[in-house]
Amino acid sequence: MTIEMIGCDVDPAKIIAQEGRTCVPTSLLNALRFGPSSFQEIFMALPGGSDSEKLRSLVELRGSEPSEVVRGRKLFESGVQMDDIAAFFNSLLAASGEFVTGKHFDVASQEKPAAHLRRIYSLLISSLQQRVPVVAMVRAFAAAEREGEEFRWRGLGQHAVLIVRVPASITPDAQGFVCQFVDPAIGALCEGYVYSEISREFHAMKTSSVGFTYSEAENKFVPLKGLGDRWIKNGFLHLVSSSLWLGTQDVPWYARTFVTLSHGVGNFNGRDARNSKGHLWVS
Repeated sequence: MTIEMIGCDVDPAKIIAQEGRTCVPTSLLNALRFGPSSFQEIFMALPGGSDSEKLRSLVELRGSEPSEVVRGRKLFESGVQMDDIAAFFNSLLAASGEFVTGKHFDVASQEKPAAHLRRIYSLLISSLQQRVPVVAMVRAFAAAEREGEEFRWRGLGQHAVLIVRVPASITPDAQGFVCQFVDPAIGALCEGYVYSEISREFHAMKTSSVGFTYSEAENKFVPLKGLGDRWIKNGFLHLVSSSLWLGTQDVPWYARTFVTLSHGVGNFNGRDARNSKGHLWVS
C-alpha cells in the first residue's frame, strides 16, 4: 500500500550537516533551505558563500542574542536550550513577519494514547501543510541500572532533527505513523516511525531547558537536582529509526532503551499566549 505523504521536498544532496554541537542551528538552516519561498529568501540573504559559512554566520549573528529562559546566557552556547529554539527561529524570521511556536509534546491530563497521537500528528501536519518543517527535539532514555528491586530510568542524550514529511492522513484508531526527517548529525534524509507505547510502562522526563544540563565530565545530558517529579509515566510518543542512537549504543545489550519525541517548533495552529517579545510559549 502506498502512503501519501505531505510536507517539504528535500534534495538529499543539499542537506547541510552539523559542525560540532550545532544540531539546532543546522536544523534551522535546513528549515530555511527546504521551507517555503519566504524561508528560502532568508537563507539566501544570510552572509556566506558556502553552507559552512552561512552556518557560522547564523550562530555568530543570531546565536549571540540573549536567551529567553536562562538569565545571562546567549541563545547559542555549545548548544541551544530547548525552550529557546522558537526564539532562535523567530529571530531569523523577524524580517518576514512570520513566526513559529514551540510546544512540548507530552501527554495531556486524562488524554488517551490514541488522542495523544492524533494531537501531535495534527500539530505536525498543520505546519507541514504550509511547507514549514518542524524542528523536533528527540531524547533517549534507558532502564539499565537496578536500584533496590527496580531498574532506574535515566536520560542518555538529546538531539534536534527536522521533520519534513508525514502521511496526509491517519485513521482514527491509528497507533502510529511514518515520518521523514533530516538528521543533521549525518546530513541525511531518514525515515522513522512515531507511535504510542501502550504495551509496556516507561518513564521519561518532561523538563524545561533550564532543568537539564550537559555534563562535560559524563559526556551526556543529565537532569539538575530537584526534578524527580518531572519523570512521567508513558508521557511521550516514541520515535524509532535506525539512524538515531543518542547514546543507546553505549548501554549494556540487555538494557531497555527508547527515543521520545519530546518537543517541536513549527507553524502550529495553536491557542497559546504570546510572551512579551511576541514569541509563542506553552507549558
